[in-house]
Amino acid sequence: MTADVRKWPGRENPRRPAARPRAILAEAVAALGAAARDAVATLHAALTEDSAAVRVRAAAVLLGALPNLAEFAELSDRIAALEAALTPEGRNAA
Repeated sequence: MTADVRKWPGRENPRRPAARPRAILAEAVAALGAAARDAVATLHAALTEDSAAVRVRAAAVLLGALPNLAEFAELSDRIAALEAALTPEGRNAA
C-alpha cells in the first residue's frame, strides 16, 4: 500500500512538519524544563522535612529518576556518535 501524499497549501514539503508547530513544541519543552527544575527543587527541599515518610518518598522519587536520565544521556551520546559518522548524503564514511 502506498501513501498518497499531496502538497498542502503553504507548505513546501508535506512530509515535513510546519515551523509553527515546532515552535509551539519548543515552547512546551521549555516550560516542562522549568517545571521539572521546580519539581526537583521541591523534592530536594522535602529531603529536610521533619516527617521521615516525606523524606523517604522524596529520596525514592529522586533516585528513581536516575536510571531514566542515565539512559537518556547514553542514547543521546550514541545518536551524536552515529550522526558524526554519517556523511551529508547519509552514508557511512569509509
